[in-house]
Amino acid sequence: MKSTPSKRLRLTWSEKVGILDKAARTPALSYRGLAEWAVTEFSLPAAPGKITICRIIKSSALTALLWCEDAWSKICASTIRHCWNPSGLVGKAALQFILK
Repeated sequence: MKSTPSKRLRLTWSEKVGILDKAARTPALSYRGLAEWAVTEFSLPAAPGKITICRIIKSSALTALLWCEDAWSKICASTIRHCWNPSGLVGKAALQFILK
């Protein structure tokens, strides 16, 4: 009898960042709790496994990405304008796009 192959669950970057953010905001939540939260939050077909959750939390690249996102969100438009506009490294059209 043939066995049905299991479907692998692939999380998007935004889902991984969401899980990492939830873990940071609720450090007492277990890996199972994070997986159950992710199913509800992202309408996943199945809960991510314990190893998947562990790898997301331990991932230094994802941690760095979250740190960058947090740092960038704290920079106001006037700071960006005053820094990048005089440098000439970013054109006016690109600067307007960034500041949207």
